[in-house]
Amino acid sequence: MAKVPEFLSRFKLNYSLLSLVLAAIILVEGAAVMVMSRQIDLIQNWGSGLYQGTVTLAGAQLFLLGLAAVACVVLNGELFAKVAAVRKVRSLLFRDRAFLFPLFKHAPAVIGAAVALEGLVVAYYASPMVVTGLGNVRGMWLAVFGAQLFMLGAGLAAARVLDGRLNLQLLVRSAVLLAFASLGVLIYGLASRASITGIGGIQESTVELLGIQMAALALLGIALLCLGDLSLLRRKLFGWKLGTLGVIAVSAVLCFEGMVLASVAAPFTLASIGGMRESTMLLAGVLIAVLAMMVPASYFFLEKRDMNVRKLGYASMLFLFFMLPFAILM
Repeated sequence: MAKVPEFLSRFKLNYSLLSLVLAAIILVEGAAVMVMSRQIDLIQNWGSGLYQGTVTLAGAQLFLLGLAAVACVVLNGELFAKVAAVRKVRSLLFRDRAFLFPLFKHAPAVIGAAVALEGLVVAYYASPMVVTGLGNVRGMWLAVFGAQLFMLGAGLAAARVLDGRLNLQLLVRSAVLLAFASLGVLIYGLASRASITGIGGIQESTVELLGIQMAALALLGIALLCLGDLSLLRRKLFGWKLGTLGVIAVSAVLCFEGMVLASVAAPFTLASIGGMRESTMLLAGVLIAVLAMMVPASYFFLEKRDMNVRKLGYASMLFLFFMLPFAILM
């Protein structure tokens, strides 16, 4: 069996740097919303409508959340621990206030959860909304914005939980599962009546359920990664930890969903975005399946200690890989 490259086995991600990047992106997006809100006349189909001032406030609170996360990471993390100004502020802030230290430590996770929740809200209302005064942006792009906002927030929260053990293996698995969770949010945001040639019409509620179950499965996988140290998940079944089996099972289900999409590829129409060609649907299914395969592949290519886990990842990856051509040809 192939040997894991030495530089990959020693790779360890700096939590402070990752959190700082995610927090900075949230901050920049908040500033961008405030700037672009000047061009917005009205967001239609959100209650009685949202006007420029409300959108500006939404951007301002997103900017402040990003700024607070950046401040917490800088003051609490080790990335800027040697900077004199940061050390002085930390000594003034935490001196005789030890209770503030855990608050600053866990604040990025709370902020990330709040941003992820805001992304869900945007995606929930995205489909019927139209932004007038900004090129008449429709619900599709608002759903994309909500999904990526959810990804940033959930990524910030997950990085906090995985701090101290966020190596390359966990980074790949959590990033793939987070991408699936965000894709599920996007599908939910775009949910509307659909039609597939040769199959017929699909109700909006069915499309919503597809997005919800994909997001739920991916979040379950992320939860298994974050809680992998629990004694329950460390118990073994057939020689493998329950947590490992659960993550691979989740990735296999997501992979099969991509295969199903590829197997039913046909001209497709979704009311919120319009028509799609058969080749586009086929490519989307293949990409979803291949992305899901990266989880068992990470167990094979990146795991260096447990040979049984590498064998499980190898077998799972090969099984899914050889199933893909049959799904495409069906």
